[in-house]
Order: sequence, then C-alpha cells, then structure tokens
Amino acid sequence: MSIQAPPRPPSRPPGPGGPRRPAVAIDPRLRQRRIEVIREQGRRRLRILVGVVSVIVALGLTWVVIESPIYDVDHIRVAGAAHTPVAEIQAASGIRTRDALLFADTGHATSAIEALPWVDRAVVHKVFPGTVTVAVTERVPAAWVRTSPTTIAVLDGTGRVLGAASTPPTGVVEMAGLGALPAPGHRVPSAFVVRALTHLSPSLTARVASATWAAGELTLHLGSGPEIRFGPPDQLRAKSDSAEVVLARPEAAHVAYVDVRVPAAPVTG
Repeated sequence: MSIQAPPRPPSRPPGPGGPRRPAVAIDPRLRQRRIEVIREQGRRRLRILVGVVSVIVALGLTWVVIESPIYDVDHIRVAGAAHTPVAEIQAASGIRTRDALLFADTGHATSAIEALPWVDRAVVHKVFPGTVTVAVTERVPAAWVRTSPTTIAVLDGTGRVLGAASTPPTGVVEMAGLGALPAPGHRVPSAFVVRALTHLSPSLTARVASATWAAGELTLHLGSGPEIRFGPPDQLRAKSDSAEVVLARPEAAHVAYVDVRVPAAPVTG
C-alpha cells in the first residue's frame, strides 16, 4: 500500500526581475526621516533658485537705474563763488550733465575744485534724482603785489597767489619785495611775510597802506604817519601793540619812523 504526498500549491511564475523577495517592514521613524531629507533637499533647491532669480532681478534693476535718464545729472548748481566763474568750477569737478548720478565721484570733484586758486573749501553733494550741488568758500585777500603798471596779483593770508586783477581789493595792503611770483594757486617763497600781516592788531592793520620786505626785515608804511620798522617778522602782536602806543602820543606826528624791533623799548627818529 503506497501513501501519496499532498499536492503542492501551484507556484507563481517569477516576475520580470526574478523571484520576489519577501517584503521587509520599514521603521516609521526611518521613513519619516527619509521624507524630511527629501523635503529639505527640495527647500534647498528652491532657496537657490530664489537667490539666483533675486540676483538677476537686482542686476536688472541696477542697470535700469544706471541707464535711465531719470537718474542722469541734469543740473550742477554752484553757490558761494564770487571770484571764480561757475563754468570753471563745473569743469574742474569732472562731472558732466547726462553722467550717471550714482557714479558721480564727489571726492574727486571736491579735491579738484579746492585746487582752484580762489577756492578755500568745497562741499559737493548728490541730490537725487538729477542734481549735483557745489558749495564754495573762497579765500580772503590779505595783500596785493604790483606786477605791471596796469595789473596786480592778489594774495591770501597764507601767501597763496589767487589771481590777477586791474584794481586792488578794498582795505588790502600792498606788499613789495617778494620777488617773482608763482602761478595762481601756488604760494610765494616768502609766504611767512604775508602771513605776518594777518597777525597785526586790527586797528594798526586799518592804518597800513603798504609793506616792504627787504634784507630780512619788514617795514610798514601807514596811510598817514611815520613808517613802522618791525625788523624780523616775529613777536608780531607785541610789536604791533608797542607801535600803537607810540602812535597815540602827540609827538608821533613829527617823527619819520617808529622802530619796534625791541617791542619793550621802541625808538623814534
């Protein structure tokens, strides 16, 4: 008597990739972590895309602003210039109308304008949408030098040559003995002598018509009265005060000079 084995269930045909492996359960925490990683990668790609688009948009807007005539230089306004032509200041600034206002170099403009002979200080500002303003402070004349029968040169208190003129500025002292003068915008070699005139007392300065520098000594010539021999241009205020004391005396009207080389012991003659 034979015993037959029970029949086997029919086997499934293998799939395209071969026999199927039994499914493995994934830990829920691992599955969640994978999902978070995928999402973070997506967010990173989105941030990069947004950054690239933002840069492109910013560059585009910058180009529009630079090239737009709305932000061109339309006006260059100058204030405070009495002796320097406005056109000369505008030319020195290096800024031209229709330049891009954003790139106007105010630092260079300031330095170039302050190099002009009469200009002491310049302040340059951009005013959007299309204006450049220049505020100028000019130098103050302190002396003048005769350069020909019909022309003079004007100097400021630092000995800087400001320019030529046909008539002397009012209330400014004539200076002789400085030698050849440099071009406007430069200082005379004996600039300290001109500077000395700015250290006299105001009341004495008002009486001085001219000054002479010779052999290392300064002599003042009054509009009326004796000449004042200062000698070397030192102790200026003490010498100035000493001269005024002597000039206030009645006998000063009858002397030819007042020597204040030694301010504590003035001499007349």
